[in-house]
Amino acid sequence: MNNTSSEILNTLKETLKPDTPGILVFEDYWCPISVISVTENHIRISKPLIVDKMYVGAGVALELCSSRGCLVFHTYVIEIPEMTIDGIVLDYPQDPGNIFLRKYWRLSVNLPVILKPMAHPQRLKGKILNISAGGILVETQPIEVGINTPVDIFFTLPPVGTSLKEDMQLVGSVTHIVRQEDKLKLSLKFVGMFPDDEQKINKFVVSMLRNSCPMLNILY
Repeated sequence: MNNTSSEILNTLKETLKPDTPGILVFEDYWCPISVISVTENHIRISKPLIVDKMYVGAGVALELCSSRGCLVFHTYVIEIPEMTIDGIVLDYPQDPGNIFLRKYWRLSVNLPVILKPMAHPQRLKGKILNISAGGILVETQPIEVGINTPVDIFFTLPPVGTSLKEDMQLVGSVTHIVRQEDKLKLSLKFVGMFPDDEQKINKFVVSMLRNSCPMLNILY
């Protein structure tokens, strides 16, 4: 979504209020939270279940329901009080460049996936770490692959509620690469999707988020 800095900051101000529910993202962890209080400099949120893994200065992201979609901003931890009731304190974001509106909600998952990069001789096994109707983050074995490389993607969406499992065969394009000694993380943007596939993934993500955080007022 293309938005001006003033629109972004106004949406943030309208959304960031006491009792606003959301999701805190720290490293590969995702956790439901709610806003306790807001000042010009600080945001106090309920203590996430992963608080024992966090530390002062840790970079985090908050994803909140706004009137214009999923509002996301990056910030860092200022204080972690011992009392659970006090929540944790985050820095109030001042830079519009760290705040944006996303069309689709993402979900942290651990789903098996098969990848077939263009010109690569074999299919590769991996796991999906997070997913949205716009793309996925995948962990797989180290291979030679570059930005914008087309990749065939095969995975199955588990059943949710009354929905049956869905076998997905999509095409993605590599947008980001993180290389490590024994594994590779790839961000893949879905390209050329059919509307039906987009709806299936978004319905799965939203249904799972609703189950884990009923307070989130997310529409399909």
